Amino acid sequence: YICAIFAMLLQGPAFGLLVPCLQQYTATHIDPRYMSTAQLFTSSVSLSASMIFGSLVSSALSQHFSLTATFLLLALISAFSFVARKLFEEKD
Repeated sequence: YICAIFAMLLQGPAFGLLVPCLQQYTATHIDPRYMSTAQLFTSSVSLSASMIFGSLVSSALSQHFSLTATFLLLALISAFSFVARKLFEEKD
């Protein structure tokens, strides 16, 4: 259960960094006319939909695998998506 505890400890700082980073990204990449729509979209997708679907996927995985394996698998998926994002992001 150490993996689960570690993941829960990282959840707070990750959420604390997510919101300001989303706002900064939106402020620098979106036309000011669409700023409020973009803020609404990023908040609804990242904060609402991800929590709903993340809970569904996590519960489905935890029924078939151990809790440690579930957290490890989700951590690997997150790490892969972070690396893929860095590899394929547009260069300014």
